[in-house]
Amino acid sequence: MLRQSLASGFRVFFLLASAHAAGSVIVWALLLAGVLSAPAGGLPPVWWHAHEMVFGFSRAVVAGFLLTAVRNWTGLPTPTGGALGALASLWLVPRLLGWAGAAGIPLMAVLDLAFGVALLAAVGVPVVKARQGRQAIVLVWLGLFAAADALFYTGAMGWSVLGLQRGVELGLYAVLGLLLTIAARVMPFFVRSALPGSRPFEVQPSFDRALSAALLAFWLAQAVAAPTTVVRVLAGVLAGGHGVRLVRWWRPGLGGRSLLWVLYGAYGWVVCGFALQAVGPWIGLGPVHALHAHAVGGVGAMAVGMMARVSLGHTGRDVRAPRPGLAMVFALVFVAAFLRVVGPWWAPASTFAWYMATAALWVVGLMALSVWGLPLWTRPRPDGQPG
Repeated sequence: MLRQSLASGFRVFFLLASAHAAGSVIVWALLLAGVLSAPAGGLPPVWWHAHEMVFGFSRAVVAGFLLTAVRNWTGLPTPTGGALGALASLWLVPRLLGWAGAAGIPLMAVLDLAFGVALLAAVGVPVVKARQGRQAIVLVWLGLFAAADALFYTGAMGWSVLGLQRGVELGLYAVLGLLLTIAARVMPFFVRSALPGSRPFEVQPSFDRALSAALLAFWLAQAVAAPTTVVRVLAGVLAGGHGVRLVRWWRPGLGGRSLLWVLYGAYGWVVCGFALQAVGPWIGLGPVHALHAHAVGGVGAMAVGMMARVSLGHTGRDVRAPRPGLAMVFALVFVAAFLRVVGPWWAPASTFAWYMATAALWVVGLMALSVWGLPLWTRPRPDGQPG
């Protein structure tokens, strides 16, 4: 079981990501309810929760995807076996140290930052060796992701007043940049393979480059604390641009394929998040609503959809077969996002109840994904192929 889970990056990291996503939100709900208390001198609970979702769950999903995809992109190996196990341990130990109080923060920081550098190297070395300049943007986002984590720990160590908040926000937008870059590449392929005969996708490299540049500009504007007007304008540009891409991606029959509509719907949440950042203050919605639209509906649902699609495809299973169980998982995540974003705005007096409902739906969905994925991540491929 352990040996097979270390045969490919997606196996061990998707296993860890799904279990951590459910377990850490259970702990977060218990902290909110006052059932648990955070360790003395440790990370403030709200920032522990935010960090674990961005740099714990999301980064594990990114690691699993990229360690698998880069092998296919470049034809060169990425870590497996003991090397992959060591990399996974670098991710896992900091998750445990989050509960060691003040004494655990320095080691947690060292290991978390070491994981970020190791992941960048594991992905970057094959890309550089294969001279695949097209993947440079992936390495840029990975580097910015690691830099955001370093900024977070300047706050955790007491060296920066805004380090915790800025680190989490910049980390979220870095992982969003990664996922949007990946989605732009794989979504047309996924649609073509699931809906043969559908209208071909137009290749628009200039449009794609403009969207990438706008997102990088948005990240940098956040990093340097640019005026609010600048951030809102960039958010509006991104909402419009990604909205156009979303419309162009629609094909008849897409709604009948759960592995497609989950990614399409997650992309819609990304558009919604940028739109809320642009106009939210005018309709009574603050930055936290936009952040959770991106975090739960965008990153969360896209990560869950990618884990399911990659796990099926890379274990030799038919990705076009109906998956009613997975459809329910995806629906739970989308409803959780809706309640987290809309609930506190619609009925603020019941905010705690909305938090608990969101947590419950998320936990049930991710636990179900863990149970569904466990045999895929820990058993050999049924077709006997490696990986």
